Amino acid sequence: MDCFLRLQTTPTGFLVGVVIDEDKLLITGCLKAHLGDITSSTIERLESFLPSGFGIVGTFGEDIAPPCSDHPHLIAHIQTDQQLSSGWIKSNQVKVVICEDTSAENMITNHFVSFRLKSSMTIHQIDCSVSDKPSATKVVRIRKGISKKRSIFHLPDHRLLLKPNKPTSAKLKSVGELLPGGDHVTDVEVVVYDDGGDDSGNIAPHINCHPAQHLSTSLPITNVEALCFVPRSLQSTDLAERLQCSLRRVKSNILTCPELISSSVVVAVPQLYEFLLPGWLHQVRVCYPANQTDAQLCHHRREVLHEIFMQSLIPTFHRNLAFTRQPPHDDPAEDTKIVCPHLGLDESTFSHGYQVAHVQGKYKYYHYMHDGIDDTNWGCAYRSLQTIISWAKFHGYCSKPVPTHKQIQEILVRIGDKPKRLIGSSSWIGSVEVQRALEEYTGMSSRIISLTSGSEIVERGRELLIHFRTEGTPIMIGGGVKAHTIVGVAFDEITGATQFLVLDPHYEGSDDNLQVIHKKGWCNWKDANRMWKKKTFYNLCLPLRCNQV
Repeated sequence: MDCFLRLQTTPTGFLVGVVIDEDKLLITGCLKAHLGDITSSTIERLESFLPSGFGIVGTFGEDIAPPCSDHPHLIAHIQTDQQLSSGWIKSNQVKVVICEDTSAENMITNHFVSFRLKSSMTIHQIDCSVSDKPSATKVVRIRKGISKKRSIFHLPDHRLLLKPNKPTSAKLKSVGELLPGGDHVTDVEVVVYDDGGDDSGNIAPHINCHPAQHLSTSLPITNVEALCFVPRSLQSTDLAERLQCSLRRVKSNILTCPELISSSVVVAVPQLYEFLLPGWLHQVRVCYPANQTDAQLCHHRREVLHEIFMQSLIPTFHRNLAFTRQPPHDDPAEDTKIVCPHLGLDESTFSHGYQVAHVQGKYKYYHYMHDGIDDTNWGCAYRSLQTIISWAKFHGYCSKPVPTHKQIQEILVRIGDKPKRLIGSSSWIGSVEVQRALEEYTGMSSRIISLTSGSEIVERGRELLIHFRTEGTPIMIGGGVKAHTIVGVAFDEITGATQFLVLDPHYEGSDDNLQVIHKKGWCNWKDANRMWKKKTFYNLCLPLRCNQV
């Protein structure tokens, strides 16, 4: 569900974004919230999930007037029962740019410079509750990399050192002039030093000492990263303060980490992850304890993250789905495989009566001769299964490597579906075997549709359209001794005519020429009568999403 639909289907919530040029409200995401009792601490907690530069700019709901228009953070309101083309900022109507707008991403690139800060911090846990003093309290502090007096920002690519409240150069007026171009992420190293002073300036300290028993623990956190977006028009003298703000948000986000403190002891190392959610223009930040698995964090994801960010019951916030600038691969050969080869195909030939739906998200195109295995004339169903499992990996339903032909055969033997002689053979498998191996390997169940003739698949056009709109998974079809992968369907509501977007695993060429793959029909729209035989029996395997978070 994109941001536009969330705004229309959620009763009330917060708008995430930024005001640009004083007359444009760029909506980069939205959060679900009850607006009856809004406090600064609530907004601060929610903004800790966001990169610095973007924040909660207002509210949305069916009300015409903002429910809390006097709150300093809430400068805008969108009435969601109207067309989302305008909103209100301090009683002045402005243009609203929703994040699905094609111009929205360009607006961020044109108006902002992005930074990635790298720092370290230390959690200090002081627990005086073991004392019999009535005023004893538990205190959790996160220090280092936060203090203004002890932080210097080093931009190694630009040979710059920045310190809060210290001007960089009188000749440089804006961040855009300081960092010309700036269309990529600029790395910033946070240097922590001891200036020999204290954070309170020249004020003489006044200390009240109440001797008491206490427990104290410290835990260093290394490799802390923070993403920060800074307007190009910002004065360069204010850049260090903006970078400092991003560290404060990280500090607040770490304190949202579940079960960080237990029995007065810091028991877990917090780990920060970034996720790029569907319909958002930037990443969101989440903190997990290192000693808990994704399965143990299910309740936290369901009750907090999915509730706030309005993600459906899909594994959006699993660790293996975290955003990385250079995603790791299980095998170097995985780098060469084509991701979503159907993108870029011409669909303008479909008339207005056609409804078109595709696979949701990413997958990899597996075909004959991949990974040095000559499986010509027998491995097409294995390749289709590998394509489906690659989809499952991209979407968090599987964290294991895509299995080889032999591993698929071993799975079928282990579950009692096939005899041992299958292992290492060149035996063909069909849709039912794909269904069983997929469930055993990933936990995803599938639905089988049986056809007595290849021509019957046209009668299933509407059903497949619904599948791609709801489940969004690739479909395997097998019959005779051939298998294919269906990654889209175009269905005419009036005539019933149906076209199928087919990914053909029988391709034996290289992956470096997508144009040839399209032109020769290895990945393209197909007519059923030319694709599947009328006198052949077929089974379709339709994988189903698991309801998990």
